[in-house]
Amino acid sequence: MITAFEILISKLNKFIRKYYLNLIIKGVLLSFGLVIMLFLLVSVFEYFSWSDIITRTVIFYLFVLSVLLILVYYIILPALKLIKLGKIISQEEAALIIGEHFPEVNDKLLNTLQLHNHSSVSNMELLLASIEQKSASLNPVPFKNAVKYKKNLRYLKLIVPPALLLLLILVISPGFVFEPADRIINHNTYFSKPLPYKIELLNKDFTCAQHENYSVKIVVHGNEVPSKIWTTEGGFRYRMIEVKPGEFEYTFNDLVSDKYFSIVTDDFASDKYHLRIYPQPVIFNFDVFIRYPKYLLLQNEKIENTGDLIVPEGSSITWAIFTRDTESVYFIADDSLFTLSASGTNVFKHSLVAMHDLNYTLVANNQFMQSTDSMQFNVQVIADEYPFINVNEFKDELNYGVVNFSGSVVDDHGFTTLYFYYRKDSVHEKEWNKIALDIQQSVTRQHFDYMMIANNFDLMPGDGLSYYFEIRDNDAVNGFKRTKSELYYFKLPDALELEKKIENSSNEIKSKLKESLDQVDELTRQIEETKLNLFGKKELSWMDKQLLEDLLKKEEGVKKQLEELKKLNDDINELEDLLKKKLSPELLEKLKQLEDLFNELVNKDLEKLKENLEKDKINDFLEKMKEQNEELKNDLEQNLELYKQLEYEKLIQESIDELNKLSEEQKNLSDQTVNKKFDKEKSLENQDEVEKKFSDLMDKLDKASELNKELEEPYNVKTDTAMASEIDEQIDDAQKNIQKGRKNKASDSQENAGNKMKEMADGLSLMMQGAMEARMGEDIEQVKNMLDNLLDISFAQELLIKDLQKITINDPKNDYIREQQKGLKDDFEILHDSLIALSKRQVTIQPFIVKESDKINKHIDRALSQLQDRNNGKASADQQYSMTSMNNLSLMLSESLEQMKQSMQMSSNQKGSGKCKSPGKGNSPSMSEIMNQQKGLNKGLKGKTKKNGLDGKNGLNSRSEELARMAAAQGAIRKMLQEFIEQLKGEGADGGALQKLAEDMKKSEDDIVNRRVSQETLERQKNIETRLLRSQKALHEREKEKKRESKEGINRKTGNLNSKIEYKTTTDIKEEILITDPLEVSPYYRNLLKEYLYKLERKNEDGK
Repeated sequence: MITAFEILISKLNKFIRKYYLNLIIKGVLLSFGLVIMLFLLVSVFEYFSWSDIITRTVIFYLFVLSVLLILVYYIILPALKLIKLGKIISQEEAALIIGEHFPEVNDKLLNTLQLHNHSSVSNMELLLASIEQKSASLNPVPFKNAVKYKKNLRYLKLIVPPALLLLLILVISPGFVFEPADRIINHNTYFSKPLPYKIELLNKDFTCAQHENYSVKIVVHGNEVPSKIWTTEGGFRYRMIEVKPGEFEYTFNDLVSDKYFSIVTDDFASDKYHLRIYPQPVIFNFDVFIRYPKYLLLQNEKIENTGDLIVPEGSSITWAIFTRDTESVYFIADDSLFTLSASGTNVFKHSLVAMHDLNYTLVANNQFMQSTDSMQFNVQVIADEYPFINVNEFKDELNYGVVNFSGSVVDDHGFTTLYFYYRKDSVHEKEWNKIALDIQQSVTRQHFDYMMIANNFDLMPGDGLSYYFEIRDNDAVNGFKRTKSELYYFKLPDALELEKKIENSSNEIKSKLKESLDQVDELTRQIEETKLNLFGKKELSWMDKQLLEDLLKKEEGVKKQLEELKKLNDDINELEDLLKKKLSPELLEKLKQLEDLFNELVNKDLEKLKENLEKDKINDFLEKMKEQNEELKNDLEQNLELYKQLEYEKLIQESIDELNKLSEEQKNLSDQTVNKKFDKEKSLENQDEVEKKFSDLMDKLDKASELNKELEEPYNVKTDTAMASEIDEQIDDAQKNIQKGRKNKASDSQENAGNKMKEMADGLSLMMQGAMEARMGEDIEQVKNMLDNLLDISFAQELLIKDLQKITINDPKNDYIREQQKGLKDDFEILHDSLIALSKRQVTIQPFIVKESDKINKHIDRALSQLQDRNNGKASADQQYSMTSMNNLSLMLSESLEQMKQSMQMSSNQKGSGKCKSPGKGNSPSMSEIMNQQKGLNKGLKGKTKKNGLDGKNGLNSRSEELARMAAAQGAIRKMLQEFIEQLKGEGADGGALQKLAEDMKKSEDDIVNRRVSQETLERQKNIETRLLRSQKALHEREKEKKRESKEGINRKTGNLNSKIEYKTTTDIKEEILITDPLEVSPYYRNLLKEYLYKLERKNEDGK
């Protein structure tokens, strides 16, 4: 139970709390009023005084201190006591305050408290009762009423007037309060006293780069402008310059460190401004390293302090940029930005590959600023141009198998390859084939030639070839750019067209030969007339000289026509090569020999006759001219007849080959007809085609018969018309049976037709072979008879020489010798005429043989003339000359005889065993392959000489790279021949003759490589081809000897064997002695001795 005293104490504590709360309210009111008054006092003071920084600093801190003291004293301390922190009033002091307020209480409350504090144990109960009594009497008194909050209202008189004043000032002139307050609060800031003018600093940025200028700019506002304005820095004053009315400026030049400056007038000084100086990023040098593309073969280059560059495309460029006070460099290339960083140095590097033109800018930067002084440059890239190729195509209307190209290529830096691309029409899907042509890679402008030979591309008649040239430059950066020429097209005429052209050219050759013969006859007649007109004249008139000049011009006209004949013959050979017809070796030999005849016709020299025209020996000149015309006439007649003969033989061989081919085709159709997949329409179409081919073949045989009739001595060859009719009947039956669907009967008719075609071909072949062999046999016998007669005449001439040497000019025997000499002339005339007739049948009788025979005639005529004049010495010399020519003629005829025998043997072998095969097996080269390649090379070389010409001693005058390929081809042929020789040696044969041939090939190869292709080279090439052909024949003979079987013995007349043995032994011994002793007998007389011994042996055999 709570006592009255405890209640009294509780009420007393509440009083104490209210007492301090009242003090807090009072302190807030007093503090507010005092702070306002203090603020107004400070503001008024600052408003009028414009104190400096120090004064304002003192006022600021005094004001703050005063406010703090007021707050502490009036608010903070009572508040602390309220929460019983610190010393507070005691209960006794509180009782006094309450006693003063309540009279009825007076000292009662104090006494009660004192009584309670001085009570003892002895009288405790009495005292407590007294306290309870007094407490109970005081409890009704409300102690809290002793503190009145309303009394604090009297302090408002200290607050309201200053507050109203402050409010009034704020309404009327806020600056009166805020401006001073602002200056006091910002006491560290300099505030100038308002002047009649105002200075405004225009500079907003107070930073500047090193070594640059900084201008301080101000504007003065107001009615008055100070007369002088300065900028102060570091204790120095710098007068500012009025640049415009009211605008002033001063410039600090080449700044290197921070500046502190202010604006000063006579009555004004601004605050100090801090101008910060930053280090400026500077590019003071740079190097450019250029690494050119390797294919340009240029030396890498270093360029100093030059940013504008001209470089080839693909060049690698590296910049080394030297800087100061720089943290990074911007490399701005067109629309791209590269930030370059240095690794521990002030050198910045950047690299790129220049592929196109480039504008670039270099900008230095650091943490403070970006350089305003950028560097702009340009890189001009020179693009590698595409190579240029220009090709001119030259087609000869007559030379169908050869197309010549002359071209040029141009590039800015060089080339890699030049290719000739080609593709046959028959292989459209196949990739293009290519041939690499020689080119000088480092020469930027050059010429090239190329000769396309159809035979090198295995083209058949009617085939087409698409082709073009492609040049590639050496631009490795862009993948070796290429440029193609226009697409060309070449088409071989079909077989019918080629044969037609051959026929037309052949007819033209025969026509021109006849025309040339007529011209020669006419020229000979005019020479005779000229001789008669000039007979007896001592001097030539102008008309006479003009007449002789006309004769020479006509002679030259004949020569030009002969050159045309040669060209026509070459064209025919080329056309036949395009037809790819296989001719027999003997026919090839005849073609070769006939070609030599045409060459000799062209090579006849008229220059010596022109020289004689300038001399006085007109008769000798005309005589020589007549002799030459006679020789030319003989040659023309021989060529014409041999040409017609060869044309006929070729036509017959072609017909035989076509018959055999058609026979196989007909038999194949027979097999197809009985096949289950029989197609009536297709079979009938194929049979009709066979019928047409057979009809064309019969027309060819009819044409051959007409050609045979044109020969002076036709071959005994007839077309089997009965067999041809039977073939026609079988073909007709086959067509009818196919139409009716009778496969078996149609097949039988087709097979019968094929068999009969084969039979007809074999019969025609045998007939032609027999006719040729018969003719060859007759001609061989005739040559033998000529040799016999020639030896007889030679012996007779020798006797006449001896007789003439024994007599004097007055000896009556002179007439006898002259008559004998005339008889020898008549005998030799018969032999000479026979030789001319034979030369028209046999190509082995070369013109030089007939010419040698003409020499004998001339020497005999001169000997007769000298004998008539009793000039025995000169007559004897001419007789000796004639005898020498007879001996020469004997040797020539002997060689021709051997050639005829070989040709006859080859013909016989062909009849029995077909074509000759090269020895050996496997993949070794054959003589036929070697010969064909050599022939193709010779043709190409001849074409080059025709196009470019021969340049005297220096040989072929051409810059064509084709010569290098020809030299390589000749080297390959020589290698093949060497392999063939080794093969022969392995079989035990002697390859010595072929080894000499290989050495000649090496000489030609050297000539071609060194561009020394002269007439001698061409003659050597022709000789190589001829000797290869002869070697092929010899190999054929070798094969024949291997396969030859033993034959039955033939009964011969033995006669006097002992005498024959004795004679033979004697002649063998003599021959052996003479032949094996080269120191005493020359080769010429050794050969002559052979003929002599042969003659004696034959006579001995006939006698026995």
